[in-house]
Amino acid sequence: MVAEGSFGEAMPPPQRTAVVEAMIPKQRKWVDLPLMLTQPASRLESLGLLRGTVELLLTGREHVFVFDRLTTVEDAPNRISPETPRRLSAGRVGVSISQFAVRGDRLHATASVAYDAPTEALASHRMWLTERPLNLLDANGRAVTRLEQFVLSRSEQGLTTSATFSLQGVGDEPASLPQGLRIEWNIPVAIHEVPVDFSIRNIVLPNAVRPLPAENLRP
Repeated sequence: MVAEGSFGEAMPPPQRTAVVEAMIPKQRKWVDLPLMLTQPASRLESLGLLRGTVELLLTGREHVFVFDRLTTVEDAPNRISPETPRRLSAGRVGVSISQFAVRGDRLHATASVAYDAPTEALASHRMWLTERPLNLLDANGRAVTRLEQFVLSRSEQGLTTSATFSLQGVGDEPASLPQGLRIEWNIPVAIHEVPVDFSIRNIVLPNAVRPLPAENLRP
């Protein structure tokens, strides 16, 4: 970010780069971004030039990852565990399930998503990724009631989430759940970084001291 007065005076920002989580209200097609500049010793009333780059972080198309043929039988050859997770990938993201186990009348599942490179988007406090639910469906495609879901850990490349489902009314013997269950997880397959260069000239500063009319001036 570079800001200059009409005669090239520098108005440097306190820091050259910053991350802003902009809130875009519904029905609006623009966003306000805050910018703080340091006035030089001789205060300026306008900027001759303000230029810089805004780098947008945008999610790519979404993809429903489907983990099918799931089983909770301990000695099954395709049993899921932290040592033997089930993995899928598409685009620039990989997802995995590292837990799929029955405890009483509840089923617990743990899933992770990891993008191929770190990104500031995953440091966001917004819920754009953390609120994407794991969905469990039975052999007939009916949704199994999800009781809770929460984030276990997160990083600059992804996160791990845990979900608990109620098995009441699903199968005859929940402890040996029948085949046919599947988990679906709708996740963006990429996070794109889009740089947008801008240059604006002749900006009047909001606190500029405007000259008084000639009749108000005193000798």
